[in-house]
Formats: sequence, C-alpha cells, structure tokens
Amino acid sequence: MLLSVDIDRGWAWLVAVASFLMHVLMYGVAWSTGIYNAILLDYFHESAATIAWAGSLTPASMYAVGPLAGVLTNRFGCRLTILVGGAISSFGLMISFFAPNIYFLYFSFGIVTGIGLGISFVPAVTCVAHYFEKYRNFATGLAVSGVGVGTFLFPPLITILSHKYTWRGSMLILGALTLNVCLCGTLVRPLPSPRQDFRREKPAAFDLTVFKKAGYLLVCLNNILICFGLSIVYLHLTAFAEASGMSDQDGAMLISVIGIANLVGRFVIGALGSHPRLNVFLLYSLSFMISGTAAAFFPVLHMSFPAMIVLSVMFGFFTASFGALLPALLIEILGLDRLASAYGYLLLFMAVGQMLGGPIAGFIYDKTGSYNSSFYVGGAVIVSSGIMIFFLSFRKRKPFELPTRNIDAADCDEKEPLPA
Repeated sequence: MLLSVDIDRGWAWLVAVASFLMHVLMYGVAWSTGIYNAILLDYFHESAATIAWAGSLTPASMYAVGPLAGVLTNRFGCRLTILVGGAISSFGLMISFFAPNIYFLYFSFGIVTGIGLGISFVPAVTCVAHYFEKYRNFATGLAVSGVGVGTFLFPPLITILSHKYTWRGSMLILGALTLNVCLCGTLVRPLPSPRQDFRREKPAAFDLTVFKKAGYLLVCLNNILICFGLSIVYLHLTAFAEASGMSDQDGAMLISVIGIANLVGRFVIGALGSHPRLNVFLLYSLSFMISGTAAAFFPVLHMSFPAMIVLSVMFGFFTASFGALLPALLIEILGLDRLASAYGYLLLFMAVGQMLGGPIAGFIYDKTGSYNSSFYVGGAVIVSSGIMIFFLSFRKRKPFELPTRNIDAADCDEKEPLPA
C-alpha cells in the first residue's frame, strides 16, 4: 500500500519519469504526422487536403476521446486506463502496415491510433498531479517535457525507418515501440486518499459542473484556436520546407528543432510557473502571442534555413506553455478534484482545432499553390488565443490550500484508495 511519504518524493518521481516516457511515445507519434504527410503525398498522389486528413485525424482523435478517457480514469484508475490505451494505439499503427489506400489510413492511423493515444494521455497527465503537491508544476513540466523529446527524436527516426523499410514498415515498428506505453503504465500504482478526503464522494462519471466556470469556457475556446494553429505548423511545415527548396532531412530537422526547444521550454516555463508570485495566466498568454508571431513569420523568412531554425526554436519554446502550464490553470480555476474531468472535456475542444487546422491549410494550398496564407492564418489564430487568456490574468486569485496527507497505514487499509 502506498503511503503519504510518496507524495513529492520516492515513488512519485518514478511515476513522473514514467509519465515522461509515455509523453515521448505518444507525442512522438502524434506530432510527427507531418513527416508521414510529406511521404504519403508522394506515395498516393492525392490532393494535399485529402492526404492531410490522415495525419490530422491522429491528434484530433487523440483529443476527441478525452471525455471518455476522463470517465475511464475516474472509474478504473490511471493504471488500467493507460494499459488499454497503449494496446489500442499499438494495434492501430500495426494494422496501418496493410493499408491499401489513404482512406484505410484515416481509420487505422488516424482514428484507431489516435483513440488509443488519447485514452492513455489523460491518466498520464492526471497521475502526476495526484502524486505531487509542493512540486506539482515542476513535476508536470518534467512529465510533459517528453512531448519535446518525442518531437525531437521521432521525425528523424521515421525518416530513417521509411527510407530503410518503407513507410509501411516504419508504422509496424512504431506500433511495437508504442507498446512500451503499457510498460510505463504498470508503474502507476494506486494512491490512497488523504484523511480529510475520505468523506468526499467519488468523482461523477460525467461531471458537467466544470462548464459553469466562465474561465474554463474561455480556456476551451483558447484550446480550439491553439490546436488549429499547431495542426497547421506540425502537419505542413515539412512539406512547406520541401516546397521552399529544402531537402526532406532539413524539413524533418525543423520539426526536431521545435521538439528540442519545446523540451527546454517545458522545464524553464514549468519552473517559472511554480513560483508563487508569478501569474501563470499571464505567462501562458504571452507565450502564445510570441509563438503565434513566430509561426506567421515562417513564410516571410522561408528562403533562409538559419532563419527558419530560429523561428522553430521560438515556436517550440513558447508553445511549451501548452503542456507545462495548462494543468496549473485548470487546477486554479476548478481545483484538483475535477482535473481529470476538466482535462477530458478540454481534449474534445482540442480535437476540433486539430481536425480543422491541417485540412483547411491543405485546402488553401490546393487553391493557391502556396503554404504562405496557411501559416499567416495559423499564426494569427495562435496569437488570438493568447490575447483572450490575457484577460484572465486579471482575475482575483483565491487562496488554494493543499490537503494534508498525514495519514497512517491503518487508515489506508480501511479506506478505498482513489484511482491513481
């Protein structure tokens, strides 16, 4: 039985590392779909909008399943939910090996893989929040920094595997790698609730009270806009770079640079967000004003590879706020008890942005023969998302007291543990 001494120490840090590795694998696949987008354009010879749906559906499905993942996490706990999600995502990648056309990839690579990733994603985030109090923002930043590592490692990995084993073989291998999500999930063992929480009711399966908070509704709209812009950059930057005369390796490198900058940003911004005097809403807002501006400048400086590298660094570093600060924002608005439900519903709004951004950018390219307008639109939308959260930075902050976890083993044995 896990005791209170594991909060902020001991096994808690092992859980944070496991969550980090899960983020490496999940986002390594989800944010590298742009590499496959460029490959599939050459293989299937379909329009950019048609091909874009395959890569766009992966992160969109990942987010769309969020409410279900929140319910499963509340009902069965983080460990079992992660195991189920890891198995489904691995299955989706493996059956993509047999895809006879792009429309089969909509189902296998887009929907099945995305659903599996989404089911694992919610418990991979919320388990860290339950294991930490004092170091919650830092631990969350550490865990979600796996997004940056995955985004850095997977583009060149996919490029190498595709050259050696074709894109079909690369998906088969990625399916085997994704099974490691299940291995990481086994490390997330149940966490007992604190003494004062034993009298609380279990979270409702569908807790709709989160939508009564105006701040939460604004964050939902913010996430639609952010994911719309992110979808454009991640899905089309590689093809945009190749259309500008760069090699496929250079295009993949831009995504990797975004990934490594995102990794650094999650540590730095996560640490800044832990400072008691820093307004996380203001930091979150300014981060997306800057990253959106960087995205809009890709077409302006596309003839200079060093300039594209600089813009990629800026974009990757400041979009790190999305993962590093979002849980902190939700906890401040709604409290820890409703984090799983809030995050689950929020993913549904993210799915809307992810589903629309990439295909709309592909449609614009088909009509204009250029990616310039797509990146202008994507950058402007991201900047707008930051502006709306800027107004939340003036909200009156309520003092938040963390629950006391001084409990003894006898109490743990007598009470039913919360899902962890």
